[in-house]
Amino acid sequence: MLHDIAALQASLPALDWTTDAERLALLSRDFSWFSPILKAELEGKAADIAVRPRDEAELRQLVGECARRAVPLTLR
Repeated sequence: MLHDIAALQASLPALDWTTDAERLALLSRDFSWFSPILKAELEGKAADIAVRPRDEAELRQLVGECARRAVPLTLR
């Protein structure tokens, strides 16, 4: 399923967004390599976009907008 992340980003332009491939690769990493199942499933995968809310208000805006647009959200 494709999600309109450009529209999501455009709806919240004041947030700290990144689409830089190197930065996304770093931000998409967690400790999944400890699991042989997750390591195989997630190898080479990265987020399409990342955002770093600066406070609770921005986080609330982001979660609300993702819910309205049915865009999956992974918190790290």
